[in-house]
Amino acid sequence: MSHFGLLVVYYIYNGQIMSQQDRLQKLSERYLDLFSLAMSIVQNSDDARDALQEAIATTLARPFTRDPYAFCRHALRNNCVDILRHRRRLAPIRDIMKLTSETYPDEAAKEAWQLKDELPEQLRVMMELHDVEGYTYSDLAALTGRSISSIKRDIAYAHDKMRRMINNKNEK
Repeated sequence: MSHFGLLVVYYIYNGQIMSQQDRLQKLSERYLDLFSLAMSIVQNSDDARDALQEAIATTLARPFTRDPYAFCRHALRNNCVDILRHRRRLAPIRDIMKLTSETYPDEAAKEAWQLKDELPEQLRVMMELHDVEGYTYSDLAALTGRSISSIKRDIAYAHDKMRRMINNKNEK
């Protein structure tokens, strides 16, 4: 008998397999808890409903879960995180570059913003996405297919190069 077959026999013997109706009943009793969890993460009722509906469907499709509520909470959290990731879209670099002097009323900040154009494109893009758009190192690694350490190195190098350019400009 396969490992899966032994697992099924164990669950049946111990009475731990719930019917789909039982699982649905257990989840419906805690629907408001699940919905409030989704709302606290995604902050949007439509997205919360979508995430919850998908989590419930996933839970109902898994007959061998001991605690459907715990499994559903976990699936719901993952769905909400996926929704948040999909909301975040790449801002075109050209839009970032169109920032004007009104954005930076301080003359030094304006000069620093203009100096960044002297950076190599790869460094400039990584620095802008991390510093301006708020992408994490892991987000950037996933977008570019590179390692997190290489992303950190590029951003640190860009910051260092910007510092040196600003210092050189101030010394003149």
